[in-house]
Amino acid sequence: MKKFILLIASLGLIATSCSNDNNPTDKQPSEATKEFNIVDNTGGDYTIDNKGNCNVDATGGTIIIELTTNLNYSIVISDEAKSWISVSNSRAEIREESVTITVAENVEYENRKATVSFIDLDNNLLYSIYITQEAAQEPEQEDVFMVKGYKGDYDVDSNGNCNVEAIGGTIIIELTTNIDYNIVVPEAAATWITASDSRAELREESVVITVSNNTTLDKRNATIEFTDNNNKSLHAIKITQAGNELNEDEKEDISNLEDCVVDDTHSWK
Repeated sequence: MKKFILLIASLGLIATSCSNDNNPTDKQPSEATKEFNIVDNTGGDYTIDNKGNCNVDATGGTIIIELTTNLNYSIVISDEAKSWISVSNSRAEIREESVTITVAENVEYENRKATVSFIDLDNNLLYSIYITQEAAQEPEQEDVFMVKGYKGDYDVDSNGNCNVEAIGGTIIIELTTNIDYNIVVPEAAATWITASDSRAELREESVVITVSNNTTLDKRNATIEFTDNNNKSLHAIKITQAGNELNEDEKEDISNLEDCVVDDTHSWK
């Protein structure tokens, strides 16, 4: 009988011992003893402000959070950011921990945002970091202004000269450009030359220069300039328009006038 009682007592001790060996980290402390404090967040490439915001350059880098806690917790990255944010941390019991958040380089030309949350085992939010990463810088484009060719009623030679008949017509300039530009018609020629264009971003464009009929006998000239916004000349076309020729009747009238003589009485002979 004594042996039986001793055996029961021994089993009781064993049972008590096993229950105490359960992993204490699976239990959360009581509400009164919970501790989760951010000690420092300046050890990485970027810091976090007092509202949990962190702005990251396009090149990416690390955010290091030093904290003191006695809680088991998980770190949750918003779904849309799991491809470019990763987290690692070192843990102890009541412990000072270091959590490193690594932000990958942003190669896109748009800003991106993410929320990294610290959550305890009861799904209570302990701390959040709101990360905004800048967009990558678009490579600078060289200014392009290239005349591809000419169409229309008249051609332009390699020196930019264009000879137009008295009747007028159009000169069409085909060009490729990615810059804003102005078409400058001299004031003196604004009554007989007009220019219009069709524009896009990086673009192939057509500029149409229209030359009016020259109803005078005199030849006339004008230079049309393409300039950028800094008034730098990009291209120039020198237009020379012939004077209007007389028809046969007009030539005969002039010839007859030349043959006329006026006497002292101012009468025609």
